Amino acid sequence: MKSLISFTLVLCLASATFFQACVEAEPSDLVDQDRIFTDYELFYNENTDVTRATAIFRFGSGVTGTPLELAGSSEVSFEGEMMVKKVEPITNITYYVVEMAGKTSTGTFRWEDTEGTVYENAITLVEIGYPADLPATLSRTESFTLTWDGTALGADESVAVTVDGPNAFNEKVFTQSAQGSTSIILTKDKLDDIDPGEGKLFMDRNFSPEIMQAPGAGGRITAKYRPVNPSITIE
Repeated sequence: MKSLISFTLVLCLASATFFQACVEAEPSDLVDQDRIFTDYELFYNENTDVTRATAIFRFGSGVTGTPLELAGSSEVSFEGEMMVKKVEPITNITYYVVEMAGKTSTGTFRWEDTEGTVYENAITLVEIGYPADLPATLSRTESFTLTWDGTALGADESVAVTVDGPNAFNEKVFTQSAQGSTSIILTKDKLDDIDPGEGKLFMDRNFSPEIMQAPGAGGRITAKYRPVNPSITIE
């Protein structure tokens, strides 16, 4: 059974063309600093008990812009710890990361561009969990309402549940973003397309408020919380 990679990297891959995803990152000191798009994510995964802070920089048109690597005096940190440059091997996306043992519920990203301008953005995780009475089996012949353990959705929040089937590329994603919601319906039409057998559930709660400090090109910031993935039998 395949694992799911970081939500931010998936979004970047889905939002860019194949050519853009494979372009080598350009040095950030060669571009207009006000046209850099910033993309931050704080992700806590209960499966590993690790919190991961990620930053991606692009030139121009948001998540489809030219990928950048920080150059010159430019640097990025999370809660005072310098973030390390990495390149995602499948998409070739350049990103900056710091990992912390355990749950780090809140923190601030700090980016300084090559001209000395500093941008600081704080973000806080919102917890979510599976109900204690989650069934061990999931029928493909009827819809199922999953009521999560946690607060109702607020502004700028959403929940995504992925039902991952026993075979490769046999998953379906269900989303809920209505404010005040405490549940999500796994609909029969999608469940019916999943092969029967042993599978897993992945649930992510995403909080994406308006970014507070960003260059003229803008940016986004997201906090994601993933509880332990339960196994489930799909019938």
